[in-house]
Amino acid sequence: MFILEDHDADHALVIRQVAHAQLAWQIADHWGNRAVARPRPRAETVTAILLHDAGWAEAERVPHIEPSGSLVPFDRMPTHLHLDIWQRSITIASQFSAFIGLLVAEHHHWLARFKQGATEDERRLLAELVAWIEERTGRWRTELQEDPRFAEALAEPTWGIDRRLMAACDTMAVHLCAGWDGPATLPAVSRKAEEIEVHAERIAPDAWRLRPWPLVGRRLTVTCEGRVVGPETTDPMSVAPTTVRFTLLAPGEPLT
Repeated sequence: MFILEDHDADHALVIRQVAHAQLAWQIADHWGNRAVARPRPRAETVTAILLHDAGWAEAERVPHIEPSGSLVPFDRMPTHLHLDIWQRSITIASQFSAFIGLLVAEHHHWLARFKQGATEDERRLLAELVAWIEERTGRWRTELQEDPRFAEALAEPTWGIDRRLMAACDTMAVHLCAGWDGPATLPAVSRKAEEIEVHAERIAPDAWRLRPWPLVGRRLTVTCEGRVVGPETTDPMSVAPTTVRFTLLAPGEPLT
């Protein structure tokens, strides 16, 4: 979960990983225009983005607590738990379709490159997860090549569009939920099949400007569920939910 401890003097805003994934899905659902390529196949790709952190749903039912009694954010969880959640997310996604599982697995394979095990045991677990992912992605790619629809989707530049879209939407949603000042760089593919970068700049606590603009329309407001917790709260789910809103703006589009 994301914990914005500077929400106010006595409380923090908690946003669960599955809510973060819903934000990523909303961005993906509006991705693509005359300049930036749209996902193909659209239904499976945006579903994969919605499900890319599905393994967190069970993990966050019982919050992790620091010895001090405070909640543990997602980026400070023990490595073995993090890797288990990634594996569970891939397994859940693959139950919807092999293509959805493949796209989620490729995403976590990419994330694994940035994961550093602090101990020999953690490095062993990371290597085992990477091998597990590579075995499944290889099998799924072979199976999907037999279907003309997915064989086309797995060929470049389409496969690059979908993989980069997953990374872009995940990155943007992380910056929104974490309250980071940015800037953020989002990978994308142009309609001319060229790899490009979308630069996101935070211009207000709940608003970001994207250049070049990758979405339909001129602005997009996305929402997710959050929980405002006090210093003694150990179970965010016991607190009534609140709607959290963020706005993404095209160059030149006014904030209000």
